Amino acid sequence: GYTLDSKSVTQGEISKGGETKLNLINVYTATGSFRPQGDKGLIGKDIKDYQFNFVVICNGQVIQTVKNDKDGKIAFEDIPYTTDDIGKTYVYKIVEERGLDPHITYDDAEYEITVKVQDDGNGKIIAVSNNVMANFSNEYSYDYPETGKEKLLALLILSIVVLLSA
Repeated sequence: GYTLDSKSVTQGEISKGGETKLNLINVYTATGSFRPQGDKGLIGKDIKDYQFNFVVICNGQVIQTVKNDKDGKIAFEDIPYTTDDIGKTYVYKIVEERGLDPHITYDDAEYEITVKVQDDGNGKIIAVSNNVMANFSNEYSYDYPETGKEKLLALLILSIVVLLSA
């Protein structure tokens, strides 16, 4: 909205037959924000036991790093805009940071969100996006020793042969 600038002259003395000039300077400001949306899935394990890191990047700069909650919802934060941003377009890239768990195959997806910053004329910024949902899915796999698989298969075949020959 509009506010009166501190440089405004709002007082003066009026004398009979004279005039006083007031100088009122209005300053327009607008604010608003945008919050990316996303979910995290984990195949093979319950997501509630795992937290993963997600990064939001704009112009090559990391602007936030967040985690998922116990339900897999990614807890992105608001990205604030001011009057200086009106008319600009921002492109954000969202990626998952690779973790160190050798049992997890991490999602390599990159999501690109474009946000156009507009003004409603009443002090509120409207962030118009291409509504991209950042949905990541990792897979948990159990390690079985390579020799264990062959031995187990051989033992199973041998057991079947023994049962059939009895």
